[in-house]
Amino acid sequence: MTQDNHKELHTDLLQYLRASRPVVLSTVNSNCQIYARPIYWLTAKDSKHIRFAIERKSSALKNLKSNSQVFINVLGDNIIYGISGVAKVLKEKLNAEGKHTMIEVTIKETRNQLQEEDKEIIEVEGPWIHYRPGNEAWAKTEKAVFRELVS
Repeated sequence: MTQDNHKELHTDLLQYLRASRPVVLSTVNSNCQIYARPIYWLTAKDSKHIRFAIERKSSALKNLKSNSQVFINVLGDNIIYGISGVAKVLKEKLNAEGKHTMIEVTIKETRNQLQEEDKEIIEVEGPWIHYRPGNEAWAKTEKAVFRELVS
């Protein structure tokens, strides 16, 4: 079944985002230029909301505070989606990692970019983020951030 436009996350996309997978977040700056950056600490709160942690000093955070419209590109494991939504700051400073802010996106639209007939031709393998040996402290921090994002 093909999902063209929906106002919430389809089951496969919801499960993918809950698996702590990276995505690309696009925001718009004050000069109407698009700014895209990877987001690693992201999860689906429910079928209508995505939460992520972003650096408090980042250009993306500055952009979304002045223009709350965001676009998220999801590419992986035989799914390719575009998600548009409205972002708001939920928490200025995370307890788990004080350099980050918690953002919640209310989904306006999701668009499936990988049709069923495409899956007969191509296979998409999504990105994973792994910590290199010796960085176990960051892995612990990541777990604490995700617990805070879903709370």
